[in-house]
Amino acid sequence: MANESTFRASPDRYLLEVYGSRCEAGDLQPLVAFLAAHGRAPDRVILKTGRAVQFTAEAFAKAFAEGKGARITLVAGSLQINLTLPRAGGVAISSYLADAALVASIGPVLAPLEVLSGRCHSAADEVRARAASAGDIGWEPTRIDNVYWLNWYGRAFVERIGRDRVLATPATTLVELADGSVLWTSSPSPADALTDASRIAQAKARCHLVDGVDYASELEKLRARSRTLEPVTPSWHAHLDEVMARMANDVPPPVQSDLVGQVNALELSPVAPGPVRDADIDDPEAAVEAYEHAAEHLVALLHDKVPAIGNFTPAELPALDAYFWHHHRALNTDQLESLIGAVGGYLGELLVRRLGGHWVPRRHRDEAAVVIGDRPWLPFARARAYLASREAAVQASLTHYVREIERMR
Repeated sequence: MANESTFRASPDRYLLEVYGSRCEAGDLQPLVAFLAAHGRAPDRVILKTGRAVQFTAEAFAKAFAEGKGARITLVAGSLQINLTLPRAGGVAISSYLADAALVASIGPVLAPLEVLSGRCHSAADEVRARAASAGDIGWEPTRIDNVYWLNWYGRAFVERIGRDRVLATPATTLVELADGSVLWTSSPSPADALTDASRIAQAKARCHLVDGVDYASELEKLRARSRTLEPVTPSWHAHLDEVMARMANDVPPPVQSDLVGQVNALELSPVAPGPVRDADIDDPEAAVEAYEHAAEHLVALLHDKVPAIGNFTPAELPALDAYFWHHHRALNTDQLESLIGAVGGYLGELLVRRLGGHWVPRRHRDEAAVVIGDRPWLPFARARAYLASREAAVQASLTHYVREIERMR
């Protein structure tokens, strides 16, 4: 059962970033035409307020004029191209692209922007590269920390490095543009940028461009980065597939393999009924009302963060598990006890409303049970284990807990 997962991490994408020193709305018309020619005609513009409007040339020009000092976004289906527009002028373009063919030909389209720096590369590898440093991208690049699949050096940066040196870079393609910038690639396609042949090319290029870089050390650094990006096969219980899909939605594809590895390393807590006990309080009905009130409190607390919850169904639980994985934080004793009451009440009410159980209140809250058939289940005790740490949101997963109870009925 533990190896039946069907989860698949999202495929890698290509991060495009370009910083231009000049930009008017008309300077981006070649980009709009390029997207349309590749079946990606923009259909919406997200204004700096966050509101989306239908794309027209007029709407885009207006959004551009009003977006100074903020960011607007061109939307073409699932593709989003973010345009940050400083008040002083210029533009910073960023987008995650999935189509290698689109990536390979988009660079020259942006030449009118008088590029200061730019790059396009595996988004997964870019996360690793950024962790080291990235002085080679931005409004004022200062040094070459990394070589990417596509490397775009503005005129000032080229002069800083040495134009003859840049033009002699060992590259797959290299173009000197009219504005003095140089656009070059380190391998034939962004899709092969993480192959060993490409890593060798990247190491050679950086050694050529930067004094004092040791080729063997540079190549080993790149190969080590590639090893961290190798696909990780899920080995968790199949009950966690939906949980993991929700968790993965909240992190970019580049770090999903890290997430898979983290979850693989966790062991699920056992799911077993508790001891049979009778109610030991004077007013069981009042206690049950308190449990119900606590359950509704959790729904109210999380209604805008986890919109899926509220109907007390097992289908809501993957979203709840994912939320507590991503948002676990240290709480003081009173806050923790309140949250345990809310989560335990919610879990218990789900067992009552959907699995036909009934409450058996107890003076010690963690002993309170929901009895289904002849088996007592302890929702508050499970909630305490569930909220013990970030990892516990998976180890003591409510999704797994309820599905196991369903299986045992």
